[in-house]
Amino acid sequence: MQLRLPLLAASAVALDALPRDNSTESALISEMAPGVNATGLESAVIQGEFGPRQWGIQRASEREGRPGTVIVTRHDAWLTMWSSGTVTTDRKMYAGERAWQTLESTMHDGFDMLQSMQTSLCLDAWWDDSAGRPKVHGWSCDFANNNQYWKYRTWETYTKIEHKKWGGWCLMGEADKGHPWMERCDHDDDRLLWNFVS
Repeated sequence: MQLRLPLLAASAVALDALPRDNSTESALISEMAPGVNATGLESAVIQGEFGPRQWGIQRASEREGRPGTVIVTRHDAWLTMWSSGTVTTDRKMYAGERAWQTLESTMHDGFDMLQSMQTSLCLDAWWDDSAGRPKVHGWSCDFANNNQYWKYRTWETYTKIEHKKWGGWCLMGEADKGHPWMERCDHDDDRLLWNFVS
């Protein structure tokens, strides 16, 4: 008896079994699939670790793979916040409560705020005149405070976290532990890529 199985679509997400450096996994994403989104990439959200509207946010990077593919690496560098309001990235085993909740601001522009479940503070960026750039920290959540409004896509394989008030400024971070900072959004700079894990 011969068993015939249907051929799967040309696009698939494959998780690499061997982590690279401090990465947790890599996803191979083909750009030629019928189920791709507006960015040309198929969505691949890891599910099951966090509650409703809660996410872990980890650093990601991309590189070209075989023709027509992009390889996305998810690094073991998770966005966290200390009770002092200091924003950090740390490895999963040291990151404590990594969950972030998405909130909807009074702008009614969708979910555009991020609240640390560990501290109950929101991700906030204020303009520092002496530095000539926004500085990121945690601050008491205020739905009318536009320093706490961000653009991000939780459903993407990776996303940038861009500030709404300070347009063109993105949250950056290294692929290891450290302190994220605000930098002009440069789409060729992998340090602005993040992955929302559900």
